[in-house]
Amino acid sequence: MIFNVEGTDGTGVPYAYGSTAALNGSEYPMPGTGTRNGGDAVSWRLIDPNTVYGVVKKSGNVVNRVSLSVSMNGTVLTITENGTGPDGMPTHGVRAYDRQ
Repeated sequence: MIFNVEGTDGTGVPYAYGSTAALNGSEYPMPGTGTRNGGDAVSWRLIDPNTVYGVVKKSGNVVNRVSLSVSMNGTVLTITENGTGPDGMPTHGVRAYDRQ
């Protein structure tokens, strides 16, 4: 799986990161800037034909868990994340993207 994320945060600071990883649960480096909760490595595994689950680590410690799920008709991507921010506080997010 190859993924790249680029954007601008709420304060106008750009971020860009990504990775190339197999869906086998092995850990792969995640270089870039502005990674979610400061992560530097990621592992992915296939849950079912429509869902992948990832664990993001920083210096060997889990900082984020993410599920990406595509609807059965392939039109909606839902991303659910739970983790720990750099300040030690819990983070949570759910995003849904509808294919136009």
